[in-house]
Amino acid sequence: MIKQSIYILSALLIFATGIPRAQEKTTVMTKTETGDTRLLETITKAELRDHVFYLASDFTGGRLPGSDGYKQASCYVASQLIETGLTPILNGPDGKKCYFQNVDFTISSIAPQSVLHVKIGEKEIEWKLGEQFLPLLHNQEFDKGTYEGTAEFVGYGIEETAYGWNDYKNRNVSGKMVILYIGAPMKKDKPILPEEKNESYLSMQQGLMNRMLAAFGHKATGVIIIPDPQTTEMWSMLSPHLNRPCRRLKAFRAQDPVVPIPVFLVHPEAAAELFEGTGFDPISGKGNVESIHLTDVRLVFDLKYETQEDFTCRNVVGFLPGSDPVLDDEYIVVCAHLDHLGTKENEVFNGADDNASGCAAVLEAAEAVAMSPPKRSIFFVFFTGEEGAGQGSYYFINNFFDPLEKIKLAINVDMVGRNSPEHPNAVLGVTPDNIELGLAEFMEEANRSLANVNLKTRASGENFGDYYGSGDEAMFMLRGIPAVLVTTGFGWPEYHQPGDDPDKIDYDRVTDASRLVFSLITAAANNEIPH
Repeated sequence: MIKQSIYILSALLIFATGIPRAQEKTTVMTKTETGDTRLLETITKAELRDHVFYLASDFTGGRLPGSDGYKQASCYVASQLIETGLTPILNGPDGKKCYFQNVDFTISSIAPQSVLHVKIGEKEIEWKLGEQFLPLLHNQEFDKGTYEGTAEFVGYGIEETAYGWNDYKNRNVSGKMVILYIGAPMKKDKPILPEEKNESYLSMQQGLMNRMLAAFGHKATGVIIIPDPQTTEMWSMLSPHLNRPCRRLKAFRAQDPVVPIPVFLVHPEAAAELFEGTGFDPISGKGNVESIHLTDVRLVFDLKYETQEDFTCRNVVGFLPGSDPVLDDEYIVVCAHLDHLGTKENEVFNGADDNASGCAAVLEAAEAVAMSPPKRSIFFVFFTGEEGAGQGSYYFINNFFDPLEKIKLAINVDMVGRNSPEHPNAVLGVTPDNIELGLAEFMEEANRSLANVNLKTRASGENFGDYYGSGDEAMFMLRGIPAVLVTTGFGWPEYHQPGDDPDKIDYDRVTDASRLVFSLITAAANNEIPH
């Protein structure tokens, strides 16, 4: 069991008395030019190690949202924000400003009586939950459990115009539910997309984010996925897994534009009736997998929830006002998720890399930036519910107190303490692969100007597969806010396992990541940012 008495004592005191308002710092450092290397050098391996060892200790119990361990971790982070001198900007229950943003959750499952009504012309069919359809994003609970819309088949649901393929070309799916088949386009038995892209789309899990983003971008109201034969063989195992009781964010609202659109799996045998006469066989996956208008097909999902428990967790938020009277009402958001998987069968999933390392990197970068505030204002945010598909970041964005266009850049820091097999000894600056290289080039220039760590980006010719969009950066991107991911990769064996412990962390790598984040903040808060 890992315990550091000084941190435990401070956390217990905060836990008992609540978080006070920010106090004047007891030490004063002469203000230097923003971006001075002396500020960079205040980010030390020893302090980063201390943060990780506390946040990923057995004492915090794996930081499951709603647990005492998560509360202790959030108190620790808030205490560090106080020491750094960041401003509390949220309204607390006593009317005073505080560092905690309460987020309401519920633990529930989808009731067995939930059904999918299928209308084909005058014909009506009723499909049952678990037998003919399954909810894929089971962490959502909307205030309205009914989703209705006409259906459009969009082939593979792939929009990769740079590689000569777009299933949405000349298709209007706005306000409709899109149906797609898991797979990737072929021509003369050879993949059309580059090898790595092709492999990612052949995987339902890896290719899902890009498919969802394409559907979201074309204003579809839902996604219905027909799995390939290999996935279909596992249907009986998927059914209980996808409908298990889980933590859902109560604040999801179906009318909110940032809400991830509902995604469902439909069994190929059930889907076959939708494709009669089209030339495509969803059971075998053979035939013409191209966009097809499904005449007079309408889908109505009627979902009901069974609630077991309600609870409240919290984001931790610190604010640094900008130094420029013109630019101080524009914002940079620097974030990391604080939550992890908790304790299962008496084994603590400490989450040292995922994501105590990212939290540590942000805390140290915040301390350095606060010594000489840049022109734009900065939010430092530690999210709950990332492991539940961005629940805390969704809530933060959807309850932001100013117009979202004032957020000029989001920098998400997630898993920066291990060396990935594909990119050892490097920090990765990941940007969307469907936009221009401007953001990647901006990261390269910010790094060269100050931190000068071993950085890899798309601008330097790297391909990061499906790293982007799997974390809290996705919520910003869905709102049209430029967002980047700082990571060292996900390909290590203890990912989401009890063995993700502080003694396995490469603290040189965390130091590089934190210094890169400091450099990015400095550049973004003082300069124009490419979109």
